[in-house]
Amino acid sequence: MRPAARTWQAPVSREPTSSLSVAGIVRHLRTPLFRNAYALMLSSGVTSVLGLSYWILAARLYSPAAVGVNAAVISSMMFLAGVAQLNLLSALLRFIPEAGRGTVRLIVASYSISIVLGLALGLAFATRIGAWVPGLRALGASPGLTIWFAVATAAWSIFVLEDSVSTGLRRAIWVPISNSIFAVGKIILLVLLLRLSTAYGIFASWTLPVVGTLVITNVVIFGHLVPRHVAEATQHWNRLPWNRLVSYVSADYLGSLCWLACTTLLPVLVTAMAGLRSDAYFYLAWQIGYALHVPSISMGYSLIVEGSSDQQHLAAIARRALVQNLRLVVPIAAVALVAAPYVMAAFGPGYVAGGTPVLRLLIIAALPYTLVSIYISIARVQRRVRQVLLVLAVMGAAVLGLSIVLLPVMGLVGVGWAWLATQTGLAGVLLLTRLIPFFRTLAMADVEPSGRSGLARVGGQHAVLMARRIRAGALQAGSTFEVRQIRRVLLPLIRSDPSLPGAASWVIQRTLSVGPDSATAVFALGPPGSAPPAAVLKVARDRDAAASLDRGRIATLRILGDPRLVGIQRLLPEVLAGGETDGYAFLLQRAMRGVDGRVLLRDPGKAVAVINASLEVATRLHDATARHVTVDAGMIRRWITEPLEAVERLADFHSGIAHNAAAIERLRRLLPVELGGASVVVSTVHGDLFPGNVLLTADGGKVTGLLDWDLSGPDELPTNDIVQFLVGVHLLGGDEELGDVIHGLLVGSAPMRRDLGLLAAAQSRLGGEPVDLRTVVLTFWLRHVSRNLTKSRWFARHRWWVKRNVVDVLATVTALAPEPRLSPTASPDLQNDGRDGDRKSGLSR
Repeated sequence: MRPAARTWQAPVSREPTSSLSVAGIVRHLRTPLFRNAYALMLSSGVTSVLGLSYWILAARLYSPAAVGVNAAVISSMMFLAGVAQLNLLSALLRFIPEAGRGTVRLIVASYSISIVLGLALGLAFATRIGAWVPGLRALGASPGLTIWFAVATAAWSIFVLEDSVSTGLRRAIWVPISNSIFAVGKIILLVLLLRLSTAYGIFASWTLPVVGTLVITNVVIFGHLVPRHVAEATQHWNRLPWNRLVSYVSADYLGSLCWLACTTLLPVLVTAMAGLRSDAYFYLAWQIGYALHVPSISMGYSLIVEGSSDQQHLAAIARRALVQNLRLVVPIAAVALVAAPYVMAAFGPGYVAGGTPVLRLLIIAALPYTLVSIYISIARVQRRVRQVLLVLAVMGAAVLGLSIVLLPVMGLVGVGWAWLATQTGLAGVLLLTRLIPFFRTLAMADVEPSGRSGLARVGGQHAVLMARRIRAGALQAGSTFEVRQIRRVLLPLIRSDPSLPGAASWVIQRTLSVGPDSATAVFALGPPGSAPPAAVLKVARDRDAAASLDRGRIATLRILGDPRLVGIQRLLPEVLAGGETDGYAFLLQRAMRGVDGRVLLRDPGKAVAVINASLEVATRLHDATARHVTVDAGMIRRWITEPLEAVERLADFHSGIAHNAAAIERLRRLLPVELGGASVVVSTVHGDLFPGNVLLTADGGKVTGLLDWDLSGPDELPTNDIVQFLVGVHLLGGDEELGDVIHGLLVGSAPMRRDLGLLAAAQSRLGGEPVDLRTVVLTFWLRHVSRNLTKSRWFARHRWWVKRNVVDVLATVTALAPEPRLSPTASPDLQNDGRDGDRKSGLSR
């Protein structure tokens, strides 16, 4: 008789049970997508408040003409700085997450280019400004002012870039700190410089604090943030990939010029057409109205960073960003509309009549701009910079063109109408043509959502997958190139296959891939028009995806050939054709009918039915293939030792793994004690029973399809499927990662107790010796993590995924203390009765 194993008990949970718990808020703020976005919004909020105070003070201390002159000079400087930095701020956001040891070279190169161009453009502009805008002739007449303007332009370009550097390093919390230093400094100087210069005192107070802020911020960046980023990096550039950078920046830069033209040049346009006093009214209204656009810009920047790090889930990340952004912008805009005249009154009586109407139009325009901003960020993650250029070019031309037409007729209000009409029109077009089709990849109610399954050659012959021939990275999801390649290479084969009735008329109805770097490109095929899809075409993008297709093929054939699983076989997608041609591994399957489980779970009235139906099908699979075994050394090696070795290998790239080596050793020592020699039930498992892989009837009461069998296998613990599905239900909320849910299950937090009860009931029904529920959860976690690492190299390369889903779980294991164990069916206060020879299982709560 083996001695009773010991389990672990977490420290007493102090989290409240309310959905608005401190722990829930902390988890929300720990999500990098929101944490970085909120840091940028905080920076904008603080600087907007301080900026508002600054301009109120300026309007009280200086004449409207002086405010107009300085506003035009500052706008010109900001425009030229934007030109000089070549929109490298977007490139830094996009490429720093994957730069590794090349981060320093990337930042220094960006800074150097911007400084040189800033000085050159500043000098050229200052010497010629008098010919373009007579009111600013004095700027070019003084050599000192000319040099000052050029240096300020170069410094401002770096000031803008350093915000992108901090955000790209996922440390955007430094942005509000540096911007607050700048904002406070310019207010102090505004007052101190009044006696020295009434002409350019505002410009001086704006530019002098930049130098000090640059020194402080870049000491933090190069002394702390970059070394930490490099130490955690999993990818290391040996040299700057100039070809990728140039191709990305070139088109995106043209788009940024269009954006600059319709933002920083608007005050200059008003000065030239309506005079300095009108520009003073417009400029202050513009500063406030533009501030309401900043949350969308900030959320977009964070989306670029997180989407670049996790492109496989870009659609889900983008949806979360959009929803959260609307939650912020809508109520703020509503309050701002009411408060607009009172805010403008702070500048003086003339500003109320001159600025309030245009301010309200700019506030309303912030609402449709949320959609424009989210699309631009998505396109930048996908490196579809030509689409970004097109959107921004239309925006720039429309805003400036309409302003030129409407300003003489309607006054300053015409500029507000130009901005509102442009944002509303662009938002409507992008919503209908781009965003709705993109977000449909989350629902996919009537076809299979992802791409992994079996292979058979067109014409019915079996094909051996030659992964070495797969063209890694050759396809980009939804791009014109990808669709063209599919039409040229694969559609002719499919249409000519006599075993596929009706295939001769099939076209690509829509693209189902989640992101540009998804392992598999997925397309819905069928007759042209609005007919339901007839088939789903999956094309492997790299060798990992090709291997996944092959694993799915083997698993599918095994299930279809198992006489015990007749009731399950009808739920598998039928393989129509597949193989490898012209370097592309592909698979064609019959489109499954049903509603995606993720969609139904969003309806609280259907959630229980969906969970019950899904677990019932899993139970049928397990019961049909169940057998009792005694856990031997081979099973211990497959379930525990080998997955732990896969986790340990991450230590070569992630310092957090090495720091938690004691937790790995603890798992290696305690899990075999719990499982070794136990009599348990094993069965065939689905292996990836995520709600998105389950299709159901519209009421959620019956399963109509089970997708993605590439992680399936025989003789596995059936509780793995149960844990997988319950974890997947929690992840649909959007604010949690796998590691967060595993943590909750291990500590027995209140939101997880229902799931622990379902897991205990499933284990009791299966029979065999009950296993401690923490051991069940940790065994699932090890299998899931190691299979992901095997399935795609993406997981090992992304430190954020490793940190949230591996390192954080190991830290939880370290915090668990050995305690007497409880039976999963016992009451929470039932203690070990002291019979060391009896094997008791369960989770102490």
